[in-house]
Amino acid sequence: MPRQKKSCMLEQSSFGQEELYYMVEFLTKQRYDNLPTGTRYTSTIKRRIMVALSNRLEHKCGVKRSVRQLQKRWSDMKRREADFLLQVQMDINRKRNHKDVEELATVTATEGNVIEAAGMTDYTDVEAVAFEQPDVTITIIPKDEEPDTVMLDDFAPHEHLQAAYKVDEHVQEEYCAAKVAQHEEEGTAIAVQGLVEEYKQSSPCTCGTLQKIYKELVQQGQRLRNLEEKVNLLLLK
Repeated sequence: MPRQKKSCMLEQSSFGQEELYYMVEFLTKQRYDNLPTGTRYTSTIKRRIMVALSNRLEHKCGVKRSVRQLQKRWSDMKRREADFLLQVQMDINRKRNHKDVEELATVTATEGNVIEAAGMTDYTDVEAVAFEQPDVTITIIPKDEEPDTVMLDDFAPHEHLQAAYKVDEHVQEEYCAAKVAQHEEEGTAIAVQGLVEEYKQSSPCTCGTLQKIYKELVQQGQRLRNLEEKVNLLLLK
């Protein structure tokens, strides 16, 4: 009986949903099919990525897959399960954007506390009392001088500080929303661009539909860049 190859001895069972999700997540992060510059990896680098994916699936799911099995399943998924592939990639982008928003919110809250603490240390005790009790008239009695009355109007700049802080909060919210939308559009555009390349040789109808979607995403990306420029101008004021 002829000796079987190692790849033929591996388990030939169908891929589970968990395996497919890990595969899409890993290959999307590694930019297996499309680099940002529009170029592609060499076959040697692609094989190394698939070997790393095989080890990852064995560790995560307990199933050993050969490089050939992974390449064939990935190719079949792009041809026959484009909707599932796009959905998983969008889920991955949403998780990444949610993490970015949490980090930005943490940084913003920290900066706000630092600014507020620094602002209060710049005021004198008299000013602090005036801000806490605006209806109270404060009397200061310097040494060897007649009593002098300090009115709340002397500290009107505090209201401007509060207004500026509210503007900063509004700008931060706009900036955060623009960043989230930009990440989503960039991630979706990359996914659709990859699908367009794969469908060029198989289905002209589907290819045209995806090209139309990609064109719309590019236009949306331009609008987001314009919004980001406006937000940056507000931050510089």
